Amino acid sequence: MVRKDRTFIDAIKNYFQSDIKDEEKHDTEVEAMFYIDKLKHLLVMERDAKKFKVYNSKTGQWVQNVPEKNIKGGAIIAADYIEMGNTKYVATCQNNNTINFWDSSSYIFRERLNTSEIQLCLKWCGSGVNKLFSAGCDKVIHAYDVTTF
Repeated sequence: MVRKDRTFIDAIKNYFQSDIKDEEKHDTEVEAMFYIDKLKHLLVMERDAKKFKVYNSKTGQWVQNVPEKNIKGGAIIAADYIEMGNTKYVATCQNNNTINFWDSSSYIFRERLNTSEIQLCLKWCGSGVNKLFSAGCDKVIHAYDVTTF
């Protein structure tokens, strides 16, 4: 493709590692990361961890571990951001058949939703839909109305 279009060569960019270094100690390998654009936070999930780590995406600095205290949760698998009017949550799904909701400003636990199976992914659809979708081990896509919280 490059041989056919010589102007394409100028479009190839060089990328370099930034100076941001993660100084936070991790107990196990990082399994997933979720970027929350509205908060400029990066949520980091380690393998089999019952907590996730919050980083400031601009500075790369660790902000806090969530939850700060034990809420009897399972290992955290996935996350998404929910914004609906004044309601702003971060939702996480765990391997103990729950979806937990955290206040997005301070990451304080707010609500728990029990599921029939382990959910492996979450996606918030706002703009009039206002549903949280999840899917998991039962091979079914679920839709949750979070307006009742």
